[in-house]
Amino acid sequence: MLRDPTRGGLATTLNEIARQSGVGMMLQEKALPVTPAVGAACEFLGLDPLYVANEGKLVAICPESGAERLLNAMRAHPLGKDAAIVG
Repeated sequence: MLRDPTRGGLATTLNEIARQSGVGMMLQEKALPVTPAVGAACEFLGLDPLYVANEGKLVAICPESGAERLLNAMRAHPLGKDAAIVG
């Protein structure tokens, strides 16, 4: 399953998926690839980076057994170099 977190950020996207699927999700926040500049701007503005729009990003959900393979494929592309397993 792929989703675009442009509106509402990662948290909103995952909440929508969880609600539609009837499941809960747990994130490993320390694994999120938030750049220092974005983290600093969010802190300064009082925003939660989990709810900030993420233009040009995607959320991919797959079975745990395929996560490393998917991650490696995403990281093989220059735009996916910061891809991470976060949950």
